[in-house]
Amino acid sequence: MGIDWKARLLNKDELASGWYRILAGFYDFLFLSVVLLLASAGTTSWLMVISESPHYDAEGFSRYLYQNEFHLLLINWGILAVVFIVVHFLYVFRAGRSFGMMIVDLHVYNEEAEKPSRLQLLSREFLKYILFPFVIITFFKKERPLYERITKTYLVK
Repeated sequence: MGIDWKARLLNKDELASGWYRILAGFYDFLFLSVVLLLASAGTTSWLMVISESPHYDAEGFSRYLYQNEFHLLLINWGILAVVFIVVHFLYVFRAGRSFGMMIVDLHVYNEEAEKPSRLQLLSREFLKYILFPFVIITFFKKERPLYERITKTYLVK
């Protein structure tokens, strides 16, 4: 016998509370932090090799880059931004939910109680970052955040 997701979506007690969302977001943050730390270690090593800096200490090296080779810092930040976007959004695109949602065992469904389309998932994740201040408003209420209403999705436990 399968789980009746339609009944769970209509039951407000089955919606993921703010605490579950915060916990999933915390695990997402940890996962992305480790990935970005590894990526930044690689890009910093690349910067040290490619730069013409006469400094080998961190302070002198960063000051030299900022003053003389700022374009390398922009490339570095661009690479890290791309890594963040690719890792976070590609993971959600492939798995159907984020790393934190998998650990906390949260599921995303659309209004027909079916798995949402990839476009719904990607737009949901994108809107989550844009509408972050509005997420805080719905934290203590048992309501769907604005980004879930726009994308017509539900997050259930």
